Amino acid sequence: MREVKFLISRETATAVRDWARRRMNPDLNGIGLEGDAYTTSSIYFDTEDFDLFFRRGSHARAKFRIRNYNGAARIFFERKLRRGDHTTKRRSEGAMEDLSRLDCIDQDWTGRWFARRVHHRRLLPVCQVDYQRTARVGVFAGSPLRLTLDEHIRASAVRGAAFRSSGAVEILPGQAILELKYGEVPGLFRHLIHDFELVPQPVSKYRLSVQSLNLAVRTALSL
Repeated sequence: MREVKFLISRETATAVRDWARRRMNPDLNGIGLEGDAYTTSSIYFDTEDFDLFFRRGSHARAKFRIRNYNGAARIFFERKLRRGDHTTKRRSEGAMEDLSRLDCIDQDWTGRWFARRVHHRRLLPVCQVDYQRTARVGVFAGSPLRLTLDEHIRASAVRGAAFRSSGAVEILPGQAILELKYGEVPGLFRHLIHDFELVPQPVSKYRLSVQSLNLAVRTALSL
């Protein structure tokens, strides 16, 4: 899947959401009046030297995170790989109590592959990122389309694999992240980009969070 991101104002996000709701279907797992809303929380992992943040070696291409939606009991262990504007994702479902099993790399459980990769790469929980997401979907040329809007993005530093509900700071006040995913770019998205004069740009909620929380400052100064 190709993945293209845009940093937009909150006002533009409102207009894009209305546009998408008239033309695309709500995500099957969404909630709310329109059936397309999520509260998303993700715990991101990095090395002690923040090799992912500084894009060193293979760490530049792979993100490891644990994700939760709407405060439910389910969690998802994820590895996201990026090559150019193409992304692939590996994901396994687990339960909240599985957060305590990340040291269990020799036991057979759904998150074992994630625990082993984290252990091999010497990754640690670094920060939690929370946001409100709107998700709409469709199909073009037999391939799925997905449009997401992430707003009210907040970040907090963490010291372990446990979700927290306080101490977060907003990292993009007055702005939102629009993300388009597709196989072949459809005319629908071409019209969206043209009509709203959107300009794609790389934007990472993880890197913005580390910067806002000053988590990598000491590491950068020691290089």
